[in-house]
Amino acid sequence: MLPSTKALARLAILPISIAMIAGCQPGSEQTRLLGAVGVTAEATSFLPAEAPGVAAASSTGPVTSDPIAGAADVPGVGSATADALVRAERQDVQPPTIPEPTLPAPAPTPIVSTFVPFGPFAAGPPSAVVTGAMGTLNWLAAGDRALYATGLAALSRSVGEVTGVSADALLAAWSAAGDLRMEALLAALTQVGVDYSYASSTPGRAFDCSGLVSWAWEVAGKSLPHQSGAIIDKLPHGDIATVMPADVLWYPGHISLALGVGDAYVDAPNRGNTVRIEGGHSARAARRLIVGVAA
Repeated sequence: MLPSTKALARLAILPISIAMIAGCQPGSEQTRLLGAVGVTAEATSFLPAEAPGVAAASSTGPVTSDPIAGAADVPGVGSATADALVRAERQDVQPPTIPEPTLPAPAPTPIVSTFVPFGPFAAGPPSAVVTGAMGTLNWLAAGDRALYATGLAALSRSVGEVTGVSADALLAAWSAAGDLRMEALLAALTQVGVDYSYASSTPGRAFDCSGLVSWAWEVAGKSLPHQSGAIIDKLPHGDIATVMPADVLWYPGHISLALGVGDAYVDAPNRGNTVRIEGGHSARAARRLIVGVAA
């Protein structure tokens, strides 16, 4: 039986269809991509594997983002070197500590005491006696016995030069005296050169005789009246042979402070003169002298 016309047409077209299908057959990469069941034509990529910018999928595992971890796979880098790179990268390396420069300690500032516990007061015109008395009084107030002794020695020489009294005798008397006596005497010596003025008792400015004596003992903490007769009446009497520094020396109408050696003294004499230091009284005054023991 002969085939029909439709059958002959199908047989004629078949070689052409086979040839067309063969030309559209995917290559190996396409075959792998189409192997998944359910993959649609829209999801299939026929880009060749060599296309620029497209990386081939790795068959050895997931791609890591750590560039150091993959250093062992870099051509020319050995595993030991790679391990070292990894350790260096991952090690918490602290920067070296730079020590701060050590500066030399500042030299201590010497402490010079100018403290007078009796309250500040003005001194007389500058002189070796005034400056020495003020400095020695300051060291006594500060409690520095070494400097106080040095001050006494220097002051005894200055007073000795003015009065003619032995500096050694003055220093011996002053070193043996109590602090209150020396406070009073040193205070009086700081006023050498200050003007005389009746009824005055202003340090650095003016004194009369009883004003100087009462002020000097007030510095040492003892209250005496501002009148010569009242002062000597208030004190017990002593002897000139045992006189001590800052004892009160009185003769009628005048009063002074003993330096502690014989009848040498410091006083505010009379109008027109200044506070002074003397080696002794006149013979007439000395015969009438009364010693008031102030401490």
